[in-house]
Amino acid sequence: MQQNLLEVWNSSISEQVNKKKDEVIKKREAAGYVPLAEYVFEDFKKQLRDTNKDVEGFDTVEIEFIDREKFNADIAIKVPHLMKTYGIPTYTKEYIPQIISNLERSSFVKEHIEKITPTGIYINLLMKPGCFSCLINNVLVLGDRYGYSDKHRGESIVLDYSSPNMAKHLHAGHVRSTIIGEVLAKIYEATGYTVHRLNYLNDWGGMGAIMEAYLRLKDKNAWSLDLSGNDMLYQVYLIVRTAEKMSTNKSEFDKFLLGTDQNDVIKKLLGDFADFAEYKNKYVEFVEAGKERFRKLEDGGKDEFALWQKMREWSLSEFNKFYEILNIKHDYLLGESFYAKSGADLVKELLKTGGAVQFTQELADVEIKKAQLAFEAGTIKKAVLEKLLEEISHDIGAYVIMLPSGSRMVIMRADGATIYATRDLVSAKHRLETFIPSRLVYEVGQEQTEHFKHLFEAVLTLNLNKGANIGLEHVYHGFYVDAATGQKLSSREGAQNVVSLVEESIKYFRNKYEERSTGEKAQNFTDEEKEKNSKLLAVGSIAFNDIKQDKKFPIAFHKELDKNIRNFEESGGAYIMYSIARARSILRKSDKKVEDINIDTLDFSKLENVEISLIKKVAELPIVVRKAAETDNPATLAEHLLHIANDYNSYYENFDVLESGKLVYPHRLLISSAVATAMANGLKLCHAEAPERI
Repeated sequence: MQQNLLEVWNSSISEQVNKKKDEVIKKREAAGYVPLAEYVFEDFKKQLRDTNKDVEGFDTVEIEFIDREKFNADIAIKVPHLMKTYGIPTYTKEYIPQIISNLERSSFVKEHIEKITPTGIYINLLMKPGCFSCLINNVLVLGDRYGYSDKHRGESIVLDYSSPNMAKHLHAGHVRSTIIGEVLAKIYEATGYTVHRLNYLNDWGGMGAIMEAYLRLKDKNAWSLDLSGNDMLYQVYLIVRTAEKMSTNKSEFDKFLLGTDQNDVIKKLLGDFADFAEYKNKYVEFVEAGKERFRKLEDGGKDEFALWQKMREWSLSEFNKFYEILNIKHDYLLGESFYAKSGADLVKELLKTGGAVQFTQELADVEIKKAQLAFEAGTIKKAVLEKLLEEISHDIGAYVIMLPSGSRMVIMRADGATIYATRDLVSAKHRLETFIPSRLVYEVGQEQTEHFKHLFEAVLTLNLNKGANIGLEHVYHGFYVDAATGQKLSSREGAQNVVSLVEESIKYFRNKYEERSTGEKAQNFTDEEKEKNSKLLAVGSIAFNDIKQDKKFPIAFHKELDKNIRNFEESGGAYIMYSIARARSILRKSDKKVEDINIDTLDFSKLENVEISLIKKVAELPIVVRKAAETDNPATLAEHLLHIANDYNSYYENFDVLESGKLVYPHRLLISSAVATAMANGLKLCHAEAPERI
């Protein structure tokens, strides 16, 4: 019996996954964790909670920094449970005085708090100068670990992001998914999670037709001789799509025939045809040949498998250029092909157990009746009814999971062919069984919201999670839209120059270095330094531009490359890098090093308001990182870093640290060091690294 090469291939991949999984876990443990208790402000909050631990519901207390200049205080306290349970009048009249009384008796509060002031539903606290010394020292001691925590130690996340399509180019949506996914991975890790980065390659659906077309056309000059690899494969895909569109109706057929080049290529694919009827017959024959080609691939046929593998490498070669230039590395590359057989097996099993059923006319009649009743009751409009009826008719004969919500999830076509949803369902099962994660996170575009809603419901309905409380989350991003029209970019518009976009951005920043290489303020940079810094500025700016606003919102994209590059620079990532460079320049120029200063001997009683604000914003970084992880929203972190950079630039312009290289204000040097560390650490989580000097 002939060996099924696809099964052998997938067996090898399975072994690689298990090996890599162990490596990821070991690497995460080796990186270490920062216990929350090591943060001064976390300990501070614990001590404040302990002052009133006997007060009912005080464990819900919210303790936050506030603006001293505005409120003449540094910390605000409120207790939501008490407000909700007893109402605000009783809370402010009875509980706030009790809480304040307990605070005033605490030795910890006496040591660290200057003044306690009731203000509406809040209790405001003014911190003593020594607190700011402790907050700065916290950053200096933790160094490049500052901002990280062990909040989710022992928990793991499988994060699916990027997910390109074989035989196509990467488009703008993949850029968003790749960058947002990588930033989320870094933020999750910073809070203690073990993260399994997974790239799910769409390498299966439609490949029979593409392989058949390629074999028919490869020796017929159907594309430019300059094309090779994935560029050539993409042309094959476009030809197949054109042939499909021409088959839909005669008007489409006539429209495409107007293009002589397309006419010639389609005839090379299908042979001569006299009219639409003959074309349809030729096209149907091609489709059947593609299905047969795909069947041989599924059976692991030697020739088909070798061709598919070659095509897969063509696509991956292009995709990897993009990942390499952005310095993004997934832990696992798993294609739809890996789940093809197991998906079919799962459907068979579900049909036996009743987890899935064939969607018969009888079941369809029930769904039609429900839809009509909903329309008559006015809960759905006519357009929705018509769409539902069309979907019901289309699904008759298919194999479906009937979901408790009343929806159905099609997992196999009527002809027995598996589909994308089949493989997504079995891939979720595989991830749950292989990684035993706390969360499954899919960073995929918003257009797939309905699909993931059904997928997650199916996972729970079929108990693929084995009763475990697993977070199943679709973290979606908004579209790239045309800056001029506001319309969503098509895949073809967004596909062009993804790699060259990064390369041109690098050239842009490199040219800026060349422009600055002469004149009074010229700095000496080696060519190696210019090249390295230009890449850091370009990649960091692109990444920051993508995450600085809520991921659910669209991103405006210009058709002119230079406008996009300027937008990247102006988005804030480069600004933060320049701010870090400013702070580091002071540290380099100082005649005394940070490590030579004894912070305990410094007087913090005369801090400027901007210094107090800076120290508190830096102290908030670990909190903001955790919030970004818990809300799956990197924009929270990006916004906070911009606030720190704004405050520090104002500080830098108005307050001296050195005089002719001599350190005059040691506490300001320590503040600059703490700010540089916090911004650099936060920026790394945004997939942006600041050059040592700019």
